[in-house]
Amino acid sequence: MSHGEQEGLIERDSRGDASQSINKLNAYLATLKKHDIPVILNTQDRPNKKQIALEAGFSRSCWGSNPELEPLLKRYEDKWRSEEVNWLPPLLSSPSTETNNALKSDSTEYNQSANKQLVETTRLRQLERLVTEQATEIESLKKSIDKYKYLKELREVIAEQGEQPW
Repeated sequence: MSHGEQEGLIERDSRGDASQSINKLNAYLATLKKHDIPVILNTQDRPNKKQIALEAGFSRSCWGSNPELEPLLKRYEDKWRSEEVNWLPPLLSSPSTETNNALKSDSTEYNQSANKQLVETTRLRQLERLVTEQATEIESLKKSIDKYKYLKELREVIAEQGEQPW
């Protein structure tokens, strides 16, 4: 499917039935894990609506055409910031105060830490996959070596007997 066809599908989705769009966004947001959250945040630790729309399969303009999506995103953002979940740092109310600057520094460290963890987790998965591939290749080589040794021994036996057994 070409990029143009994909965009056409996304555009139709964003203009489609409002409840279907809400269900689609709800399903996407519900499947997010803690390590997915930094990817969808903007620089103010708020959900980046354009990024979320693209990740969920909508066009970037879906927020304007379907106002019911905004409260749904707000509910998830509140949940992620809640003390029970604690996936996001608290929002800054006024960036001019010293306390809020300290909080902003903490949230930046939080995002950097989360991003670093995401990168390290991805790298770990890549390394695990490489180890598995190498182990498979080693097993294949061991079988080839065993087969080679067997054939070599068989040739020696045939040479000693001076005739072929078949």
